[in-house]
Amino acid sequence: MSVLVLDNFAATDGTLLPAHVGDSGGGWSRRSDSDAAGDMVITSNQCQASPDSKTEHCLTSVIPATADYTVEATILYVNGVGNQFNTIAGRFSTDGQTGYSIYFDSNVVSGGRWHLAKTTAGAASDLGTWDALYNPASQHVAQLVMVGTAISMTSDGVTQIGPVTDSTYTAIGRASIGGFGVTSPADEPKFTQFRLLGTSVTTAPTLYRSISIRRR
Repeated sequence: MSVLVLDNFAATDGTLLPAHVGDSGGGWSRRSDSDAAGDMVITSNQCQASPDSKTEHCLTSVIPATADYTVEATILYVNGVGNQFNTIAGRFSTDGQTGYSIYFDSNVVSGGRWHLAKTTAGAASDLGTWDALYNPASQHVAQLVMVGTAISMTSDGVTQIGPVTDSTYTAIGRASIGGFGVTSPADEPKFTQFRLLGTSVTTAPTLYRSISIRRR
């Protein structure tokens, strides 16, 4: 797979994610199921939901050529204070009503719990869970991996949930990240890098017709 999007969230503090362009040139836009107020915001080269107790999601502008792709993000787990989550999604509709995701609930157990979920009509249902038990102030690479009907979640290169067989969503859809903004943003998990891995859109080569000239 190729790296289609790379974003290290290098930006001026306070930059809203929809106004940001990543390292590889991909941009972002709000997913329409986000709450009306607030946006994902970048501070100290880290991206998180703004501290407004709102649910916020942003779609990457780059769309893979096929539905077999991986959505990856590095998350800084701070601690388990407050009701916080981070979401990594793929094959999602732009209105947030359908697709697959993995989301990290940082306070349900000490060290957090990952959920692999399927969203139907805007409601998420678990396909599997894994208690991460991360140490405070540690960073971890999480992936939502989608290959045909095999859907899985990895942490630091190890598959922790799945592969689960689910054929509900086979269209390419869109990739996104999101979270729930709390009033104590210092405690909130943060995205420190985003990558979209898949098959890039290719342009078919131009075909030239061979013409032979016969001399008389």
